[in-house]
Amino acid sequence: MLENERGDTSVLTVLFRHNAWANLKLLDFCEVLSNEQLDTTAIGCFGSIRDTLLHIVGAEVGYVNNGKGRPRAAPLSRDVGFEALKDAVRRAGDELLELAISTRADTIIRRPQPEGIIVEYRLASLMVQAITHSQSTGRKSRPSLRKWVWSRLI
Repeated sequence: MLENERGDTSVLTVLFRHNAWANLKLLDFCEVLSNEQLDTTAIGCFGSIRDTLLHIVGAEVGYVNNGKGRPRAAPLSRDVGFEALKDAVRRAGDELLELAISTRADTIIRRPQPEGIIVEYRLASLMVQAITHSQSTGRKSRPSLRKWVWSRLI
């Protein structure tokens, strides 16, 4: 396989690195907002801006835990700082990429549920969800977030 100028050899590498980069950019942008601004609810967001960020990062961590057979993590606290969120995004991004590159498309995940049943699904489906989730959540919240920011600047 031919490498590009930066040494990337895989479309998967580009996809998962872009996903982590976009999430980090969103966190960088929101880090300068006040608590009042972060707790503002915008149409199209998952609750408040803070709740949307916690949802995106929590989902990324959840995809890794599911893919690696780890127990579910406790929900992220509303008090968690931006550096901790960024660290979680970086770790999750690295681990999602590792999963995507090192696992076969037909790998099956078996996930015990609290009700005692076992849910089975393809790891490939989880990887698709990992990429599309934050992009669709971001796409839904970006226009509302942009309108909200501009309304505060004018």
